[in-house]
Amino acid sequence: MWRFSQRRPLFQRTLLDLPIAIFLVTAAVAAWASYDHQAAFAKLCMLAGAVFLFYALAGQPRVNFLLVAAFLGGTGAMIAVYFLLAHDWQAMPADLGIINHLGLAWMAVRPRLGLFPPQPNIAGGLMALFLPFNVTLLVAARKTRQPLMAAYALASGGLAALGLLMTSSRAAWLALGLGLGAWLLWELSGWLGKHFAASQTSIFAASLMLLAAWRQPLC
Repeated sequence: MWRFSQRRPLFQRTLLDLPIAIFLVTAAVAAWASYDHQAAFAKLCMLAGAVFLFYALAGQPRVNFLLVAAFLGGTGAMIAVYFLLAHDWQAMPADLGIINHLGLAWMAVRPRLGLFPPQPNIAGGLMALFLPFNVTLLVAARKTRQPLMAAYALASGGLAALGLLMTSSRAAWLALGLGLGAWLLWELSGWLGKHFAASQTSIFAASLMLLAAWRQPLC
């Protein structure tokens, strides 16, 4: 709305516009074809919110990005704290026995606040969405040698990671792993590009195609 009031384009154009559009269309079709429309629509709204967050970040000046990352990383930690204080592992047991055992042990010592328990998969999805911002802060703190920023990134990221683990949301774990894996592959492509006569983008694209070809026999 602010960009519209300033007579600017609603979204900052990026190189990912086409893949994101395809992703949203296929997600909408999947939600339409699902057997549980209410649950599917809730997931679709979360995905759409993640896309809006991406474009909001893309439109930010670079000088603001670390401040925004600190805010979003802290948001993930607060969601984790709320989940750990509210979730009932007895009424909604975790899929994995060891996590359920840890949850029940935590329930025996945590304060009784009477909070409304969030749905574990939704809470896990939100924590997985915000955790990469803690990684961003940690990398920036290492480059600029700012110990306070590093401590904040580790503390907030550790809380979010613990909360994500206790949700036992394997889909959120997989999504976070794939996202961080793509980022590590991009960084590795940049390192290889400095030693070989190829651009970071071409090495990254070739690596993705090789991974897709390697996975094909398993499909």
